Amino acid sequence: MAPPDIIEAPTPGKQLMAFIGLGVGVVLGGALFALGGLEVTNEVRLRMGSSTVLAQVTDTRVMEGGRSGTSYQVRYRFTLKGSDTPYTRRDETGRANLWASLPEELWSEARASRKVRVVFLPEDPWVNRPTEFGAMPLGDPLAGACLGLSIGAPCLLILLGMIRGAVRSLRRRNEDAEPS
Repeated sequence: MAPPDIIEAPTPGKQLMAFIGLGVGVVLGGALFALGGLEVTNEVRLRMGSSTVLAQVTDTRVMEGGRSGTSYQVRYRFTLKGSDTPYTRRDETGRANLWASLPEELWSEARASRKVRVVFLPEDPWVNRPTEFGAMPLGDPLAGACLGLSIGAPCLLILLGMIRGAVRSLRRRNEDAEPS
């Protein structure tokens, strides 16, 4: 048994598992960061140069949440002049016909009139949202980007440190194996 002041090197199997785990952390963190960053970018683009359209409300619902409270949501659809393509709320992963939150008063008006005002990017109408929203549009994307960064960055740094250590170890073995 080794004295307590000497740290034993991990076995190759443990090293492989650590590499795999850290690699998964880097990929997962990177994906969360990329999706969150894309959502933030699209929101900024909407605020800088969007057009407005009156969309048809296709469905409404009220969601009761424990911590988040009550959320008033709509689904909507719109088409643009000269196009038959129906556009709906879509996220950065490509899922379409998603629910959008509205303030309660606006939700009641949209439910009664079956219309809601929507902002969209003229160059990419799939990037759209109601002009008024029930939840902060940058809150979730920023949280996702920060979470991705907080997972991916440390995993990447540790992984790079492990790779650097492995390269040094291989160099030492090769130097020790060479005849003098």
